[in-house]
Amino acid sequence: MPVRWSPLRVSQAMDTVEEHLSNASTPLESAREEALKALEIPNLPQYIESELRSLATNIEWVVQKPRSDIARIRRDLPKHKLAAEQSRGEQQALV
Repeated sequence: MPVRWSPLRVSQAMDTVEEHLSNASTPLESAREEALKALEIPNLPQYIESELRSLATNIEWVVQKPRSDIARIRRDLPKHKLAAEQSRGEQQALV
């Protein structure tokens, strides 16, 4: 069955998504570190410790899940069609 959509455009969109994620991941990692640092506050009740750990885990998930989704999308792109589109684009750029 022929591919009627553009794997190259999807790949390029994933490049842009990755760029945005890179910009967002630094502040998110800082937030995660602050949540973990709060665990060092003396005499925290266990329920607050649990919530802080949950917060840190959720922040980590927010950073990692989209990256794994992007990897899965890239893996599922039809490689032969992507390569053909890329080479066609390079040929057009040379003209």
